[in-house]
Amino acid sequence: MLLPTSPLRHPRLLLALLGLAAISGLLISGLQPSQTAAAPVAAATALVLSPATALANQTVTLTGTNFSTSGTASISSITIGGTAVAADKISSGTLVAVDSAGNFFATLMIPVTAPYLAPGAQTVLVTDSDGKQASATLTIPKPTLTLAPAASRAGATVTATGTNYPKYSTRLGSDAPPSVRIEYRLPNLTVKRVVTAIPDSSGNFKVSFVVPRDAPAGSKDNLVTATIAGTSTKVEAKHTVDDAVLSLRPASGAPEAEITVSGSKLKPYTAVGSLTMGNLKMRTTANVYTDADGSFSATFVVPQLEDGLYGFTAEVGDGRYSAAFTVVGSGIALAEPPPAPAELSRSIGLVWALRPMGDTLVRVFHFDQGLRGWSFYDPRPIFEKHVDLLELVEGEIYWVEVVSDQQVVLDRKMRTFYRGWNLISW
Repeated sequence: MLLPTSPLRHPRLLLALLGLAAISGLLISGLQPSQTAAAPVAAATALVLSPATALANQTVTLTGTNFSTSGTASISSITIGGTAVAADKISSGTLVAVDSAGNFFATLMIPVTAPYLAPGAQTVLVTDSDGKQASATLTIPKPTLTLAPAASRAGATVTATGTNYPKYSTRLGSDAPPSVRIEYRLPNLTVKRVVTAIPDSSGNFKVSFVVPRDAPAGSKDNLVTATIAGTSTKVEAKHTVDDAVLSLRPASGAPEAEITVSGSKLKPYTAVGSLTMGNLKMRTTANVYTDADGSFSATFVVPQLEDGLYGFTAEVGDGRYSAAFTVVGSGIALAEPPPAPAELSRSIGLVWALRPMGDTLVRVFHFDQGLRGWSFYDPRPIFEKHVDLLELVEGEIYWVEVVSDQQVVLDRKMRTFYRGWNLISW
């Protein structure tokens, strides 16, 4: 009787059985014996910028990984925003080699040309000699402009501070930083260059300029612009010219009393023209001019006027400025305006109400919402028969045209008018 033979006692039989089992497993899994495992996937190329936010004329470090591993590859091109960077801006003009591990290290001087002066995100794309590429995002900060003080009189000194402009650099491959032209725009759209700035090694500047002496008092939101030379990159800030101040000491008095008038925040070194109260011109003891700070002081005698509130006006250069003065003790009662009609809205005679404006008033228009029609007043005799606006009604809106800038007291309120048309609420 033959005993069963154990495979453990026959190594060749054991190996044959194991081989058969392995082949059977491959067939079961759907693989052929001749198939091999898939090759490992190559790591993706990568590019890192340091810093990732930079200004023109600043050096940025580029680190690349997983590029060509031939050991003979080099960086063939670098573009920013689709524009190729010149070779002298890359690692000071030397060849950037990719090592056998696919890594490289390079420096990049951000050029002082478009598009690198435009703020925002730009794509940096690096290509090696074997065609492998990687990209990263470079952010160009937005330049700023601030003024101190943001409001001052004409002729005053203002400090302009800028940040995030092209840097001043002496490194190899750097460019001369472009100048920054600072201009002041007057309300009549006249533009005046006031100063030129050169950014420092941080891309900042701080310069002082004088507000144009012909900037009218009270003009608001005048634009100050900083433009990088040779580009359209422009930054804006707003500046306001202070309202002029005209004061009387005392603010009331009888005819023949001596009064002191003082002005400040006016144009410097400017002649003070006629002084007027109640449309009567007055003379001072000497010619008067504003000083370097735009201030002046003069004395005059109150003219013979009836008791009441009057607008006092001083002409300084091409500006007209007013203050309120009360005549008392004249012994003459001021004629009252015609009584207001019995209606809900208070009205007042137009001619009497606008008398303080004198000959600077050109015309007045009003649109009646109820009647859906226009009415007007014009002081010239040729229009006398056609004038149909004779009263000003409280709360109503009026278009008033004047020939010059001025401040004047109307209805016991100080009002400011600019040459041309003005929309006022009575």
